[in-house]
Amino acid sequence: MGYRSDVIVKFSTEAGRAISAACRMDDDLVEMINDADSLLTDAEEITRAVVNKNTKIIRVIWWESVKWYEHYDEQIIKFMDLIKQLPDQEYGFMRLGEDRDDVEEYGQPWEYDIYIRSSLEW
Repeated sequence: MGYRSDVIVKFSTEAGRAISAACRMDDDLVEMINDADSLLTDAEEITRAVVNKNTKIIRVIWWESVKWYEHYDEQIIKFMDLIKQLPDQEYGFMRLGEDRDDVEEYGQPWEYDIYIRSSLEW
């Protein structure tokens, strides 16, 4: 149980290189990213997330239904501290929680085609 969120972050080429370089020095970041549901790297395909020492660019990371506790999960704190060091124009981040109004944005998600779409279906 617990509160769940969907999280996506997209990087420019330069920021993707910086994140990949950080992963080469930090096993916690690698573990966290490898727990993601999907990952787009320099291989140009969306796959089950696998980051290793040969990954040159991370372009997109997506976690679905994850417990994203930014204030006390050490891996999430470390990841957020890292991406918040990037210039806003170099990435787009969005977290959508279970509650309708629980949305967080960092960077410039609209520049990376990240948006929320709501619909009613029956």
